[in-house]
Amino acid sequence: MVRLFAAVALCVLFALPADAWAQVTPMESLQREAVQQASPEDNPVKAASPMFANFGIGRVGEASWSLLVPGWSQFRQGHTGRGIFFVSLEAAIWTVYGASQAQGNSRENSYQDFARGFAGVQGDRSDDDYWRAVGKFKDSDEYNERVRRDNRVEAEEQELNGETVTVGINDGTVGGGDVWAWTSGTRLFEYRELRADAQTAFDRADAMLFFAIVNRLVAFVEAIRSGGEEPDNKVELYEVGGFELSASVDPNPLHPSGALLFGRRF
Repeated sequence: MVRLFAAVALCVLFALPADAWAQVTPMESLQREAVQQASPEDNPVKAASPMFANFGIGRVGEASWSLLVPGWSQFRQGHTGRGIFFVSLEAAIWTVYGASQAQGNSRENSYQDFARGFAGVQGDRSDDDYWRAVGKFKDSDEYNERVRRDNRVEAEEQELNGETVTVGINDGTVGGGDVWAWTSGTRLFEYRELRADAQTAFDRADAMLFFAIVNRLVAFVEAIRSGGEEPDNKVELYEVGGFELSASVDPNPLHPSGALLFGRRF
């Protein structure tokens, strides 16, 4: 009888489902149900770095990308056509700048070699004042005489004013390999033309730098205008961690005003 009861008990145990073996206490059961029924809002995940998790830039901040590369802000705003226009203009500006610089350097070497061949210049001066003087006077003797005359006038003026005379009679004169004497007035005139061509190329390169700045400013303003409207004449600049930097302007022609605002949103 005992053996029959034991056999029946074993059969019942093996017939139980697998999870019946994992019995828990009433307290553990209640805790498990509370965890399963809890909503995600009851266990929020805190950001590791809330200061930099909320970083944004306003319309002006977004447009400032075009100050670095004209057209960049336009591409970011989805205005592909405008972006291509400003980028193409920027590429053309720097292409002309590079070509003008190369042309100016080539022409500079040309007029200096011309002076060495027809004016007897042997030195290798790099200052532009010297080469300007070479094209202004027929020889270095005439140039030195002009310099000495100017030095005398300045020294006399210092003496009359009771100042210490600091100007020497030969200050600024040239000698040695820097002397020159043009073989003819025609050669001097040709030198002036060569030098003028070089200066024109360098001036064009300088103008391209100015146009590069203008292109950035125009792209910046255009990006602001196409970035959407902001109410109450308020322009949001940057926002970091809930702190906002913005500008408020009043375009009233009679009493224009503006303010830079810094605050935090709550």
